[in-house]
Amino acid sequence: MNAGQPTIRAVRQGGSRTGDIAVGEAKRPVPGDGDVLVRLEASAINPFDLTIVLGHDSPAPLAYIPGRDLAGIIESAPAELVGTPVWATGGEFGSRRDGFQADYAVLPAVGVRQRPDRLSPGEAASVGVAFTTAWHGLVEAGGLGPGTGSW
Repeated sequence: MNAGQPTIRAVRQGGSRTGDIAVGEAKRPVPGDGDVLVRLEASAINPFDLTIVLGHDSPAPLAYIPGRDLAGIIESAPAELVGTPVWATGGEFGSRRDGFQADYAVLPAVGVRQRPDRLSPGEAASVGVAFTTAWHGLVEAGGLGPGTGSW
């Protein structure tokens, strides 16, 4: 890293076995217009993330920080959002842009929602990919919904 440049801890090394996964340093992300900087409290590890860090869809060293689901606190954004506990999920994160297995992440403000008080950070971070997969299987592919007799 460049001297004086802020860094963060992040999953930065993959390999052919899960034991090869290691945390290293990455540049601290800088939000652009319309983005928020989130200090992570929790990030899920999903099968897709393991595919990336094990080198099946990405060369090692990792091109991107993995992770598609997060729970955290907004640290940089419009003043009314700073300090808000949020959760988010996203398909391109961890594969085409840095994801959420790090101390901090940047994502579009429209992509985060206030975290429900009843969910811990760990619970909130575990919802995204699992919920999306279940929704697709039950509602999109399976046709479950109001009026189907199955709702």
